[in-house]
Amino acid sequence: MDMRWVYAVLLVLSPGILYGIALLVAAIVSAYYRRPCPACGKRGLKWVNGLRATVLINGRRSADYWDYYDCERCGVHFKLHHGEWSIEERAA
Repeated sequence: MDMRWVYAVLLVLSPGILYGIALLVAAIVSAYYRRPCPACGKRGLKWVNGLRATVLINGRRSADYWDYYDCERCGVHFKLHHGEWSIEERAA
C-alpha cells in the first residue's frame, strides 16, 4: 500500500520533473552552441543586448528592433537590424 502513494506522487510530479530536465538540457546546449560569425565564419557569436522600439513612419506607428552580438572568436561587435549585419564600433 505504501508503494502506491510513491507511484501516485511520481505520476503527479513527472511533468514538472521532465520540464526541469528539458530546461537544464536547453541551458547546457545554448551555452555551447553559438551562431556563426559573419566576419570569421566560426561559431562564436553571442547575443549581448537587444532593443525593441516603436517608431513613426509616415505618421503611423511601426515596430523596430536592433540586436547586438559579440564574436567570442574574433572579437568583432555586430548589430543586426532588419536581417542585415553591420560592424559596430564600441568606445572603450
